[in-house]
Amino acid sequence: MTITEPATLITDYLLAAFTAALAWRLLKQFRTTGVRSKYWWAAAFAASALASFTGGTVHGFSAVLSRSITDALWIVAMESLVVAAYCVIRAALPAMGTAVSLTIAAGYGAYGVWLASNPPFVFAIAAYACALAILAVVSLQTWTATRPHRGSSRAASRSQWWRRRSSRAASHLTSTSTTTICTTSFKRPVSGCCIWVR
Repeated sequence: MTITEPATLITDYLLAAFTAALAWRLLKQFRTTGVRSKYWWAAAFAASALASFTGGTVHGFSAVLSRSITDALWIVAMESLVVAAYCVIRAALPAMGTAVSLTIAAGYGAYGVWLASNPPFVFAIAAYACALAILAVVSLQTWTATRPHRGSSRAASRSQWWRRRSSRAASHLTSTSTTTICTTSFKRPVSGCCIWVR
């Protein structure tokens, strides 16, 4: 048997196995927690796994498989990336309304139909790149909304954090019968002594 692109075949199959494992773990977590974004991330990774497997098969066995089979597998790979892109958007925006969700789904569906007759890889990557751009914007907004602010707000946040730590330390001290605490992580000087706070 002739393998035309062994390096691409191996890396694509490894990527397929890795993303399939991620999809399975996230699906199990969704069944336990019911967190909707985990479902969409699982779907995105599952679609990516299918795209990697079919793409790797085309790259590795194009000399063995017939042209019609490799063309069909390539279309599956491209369409799987479009599905993965839509799932990434849904995972990034889990509170999306039904109307918005259906609109985006219709847009990606129409793009997928067009892609079937225009299968160069760059077009599938363009669909995925749009989804990753949306994910990057959402991640940046989340980070800027949750990070501590400069000045007094930041100082207040730090003060609140230390108060919570001190409260936990005091609670732990009153609940133990010994005077020495041998737990780990943070060290905070209190009244000239050193307390280890878990």
